Amino acid sequence: HRIACDARRGGWLQPAASARHLPVLERRMAQWRARGVELSLLSRGETAERLGTDAYHGALFDPRGGSLHPLRYARELAGAAMRAGARLFRRSPVRGVHRTGEGWRLATPRGELRCGAVICATNAYGDPAAMGVGRCILPVWSVQVATDPQPPALRARILKDGICASDTRRFLTYFRLDPDGRFVIGGRGAPSTRGRARAFAALGRRALALFPELEPSWRFAWGGLVALTENHLPQLVEPAPGLLLAFGYNGRGVALATAIGRVLADRLCGAEEGDLPLPLLRRPRPWPLAPWLRLQLPLATGLAALLERGAAARGR
Repeated sequence: HRIACDARRGGWLQPAASARHLPVLERRMAQWRARGVELSLLSRGETAERLGTDAYHGALFDPRGGSLHPLRYARELAGAAMRAGARLFRRSPVRGVHRTGEGWRLATPRGELRCGAVICATNAYGDPAAMGVGRCILPVWSVQVATDPQPPALRARILKDGICASDTRRFLTYFRLDPDGRFVIGGRGAPSTRGRARAFAALGRRALALFPELEPSWRFAWGGLVALTENHLPQLVEPAPGLLLAFGYNGRGVALATAIGRVLADRLCGAEEGDLPLPLLRRPRPWPLAPWLRLQLPLATGLAALLERGAAARGR
């Protein structure tokens, strides 16, 4: 489909924010190697050489990883779908899904739609009460900021060969250089839209702590919701024949949602349940604490931030 989305495969690093995290990375490497995937564990010096910062204690390296421009990717996927015959409708929220004799009836504010099959894949968006999804996820904000293009000399020293990274902190930090040389950094921690300004500022400070030589012209800032699940895994649910739900990507939706989209298509085209790479649930798996956590998220966010700062102060 010739998807133009600034895709680069320079490898992915998961740097250890603490020496205590290195055994976790070792176990993760062993899990992947048992499945035939060769990852490598980098020393502190090797990590500093790849990233251009000595803030980390080592890293797990996956050469298959890479980065892309998510918005361009979404638009290109939409274009490919329309060229294949799909019709897209914006600002058309579905208010009800009802079974009929021949299929399904979808109610919207502007009319009804009848169809043979339905996929609900709005993840952290949409009506949280719809089909029980709200009882299974915790929607949290993920935010990013980006600079103007950095000087060529700096770009040659940091994040070499197009590598991208996301670390092991409690509120993980992920960062990369885009093809134009902008430094992009993101993370979680804003419990609502009201906290995004503070989260943007915190990301800027974090970037300078990692890379003091950055030119901190934070020209761009944005954010969106991610859906967390209790076991950090997505759910694929078929409550009835012809009705599929997919959600809970835990911040990894760009890759996971694309892969699961193919699984959903295969299922609707007749793939047997046993041939699917994920278990197909009959009802969403609830997260009993999710409603309570929504109410307590600002408190939990603040507590986690305090723990993070305490660990950093102890040098661990």
